[in-house]
Amino acid sequence: MIGALARNYLWVFRLTNCGGLDRAISVAQETGYGICAKFHDGDPADDGEYGFQEDSGSLVERCRPLGIPLISWGYCYGDKYGNLDEEVAAAALSLRLGAQAYIIDAEAEWEVPDAAEWAGRFMSGLLRAAPGAEVGISTYWNLRWHASFPAKDLARSGCQVAIPQVYYSLAQRNTYDDRKKMHAIASEDFKAAGYKYISPAGELSGNVTDTRDFLDLAGAHPHSFWLLDGYQNSTSMKVLRLNTSAR
Repeated sequence: MIGALARNYLWVFRLTNCGGLDRAISVAQETGYGICAKFHDGDPADDGEYGFQEDSGSLVERCRPLGIPLISWGYCYGDKYGNLDEEVAAAALSLRLGAQAYIIDAEAEWEVPDAAEWAGRFMSGLLRAAPGAEVGISTYWNLRWHASFPAKDLARSGCQVAIPQVYYSLAQRNTYDDRKKMHAIASEDFKAAGYKYISPAGELSGNVTDTRDFLDLAGAHPHSFWLLDGYQNSTSMKVLRLNTSAR
């Protein structure tokens, strides 16, 4: 069973890009979405100029008393640069500091022969450091074009939720029928990889039609939107607020 990852989220890269802490909190309250905040990019020792951990600490302090769900994410390079253990430590730290779940954002760096071993090491290390943690994997919207990506290995090692990046504009899917096929393929591929829970991520673009299509096609499934940064005052926010009030 999952708890925190059964909710809807808005992804955040940096609070300064979202109009600041107060605006991010306000949007979460208005829309009913939780916040998925970036905690690290690879080895957190390289993150000083971005302030990811400081943002996360501020969000924990504000979200917890308000009952706003808060989870963390990190872009993970695996062991491409020899820093997999540091990435695991960062993920575990985010959970100790108050995040309710952790999302591995993993893409091209993991399409290598050693990726299956990386997946096992990452998940075993994280679950030793944070027993019972809820963990998700956010990656490509399909697996049939990415046969070497270790989605199955992550699932076998304890990763519970798949978060396919169903980004219409990036995939150049402009019709409703094409978008419907994207969602169907994502569901089929990740179920085949062993995921019981599939929570698609859509792309905030300020395009109201895109937002409405995504909400319709995601249906009752938990979902999230990349990226709040820069879209905190967009017309898409109005669509999310209306969708929340209609539930």
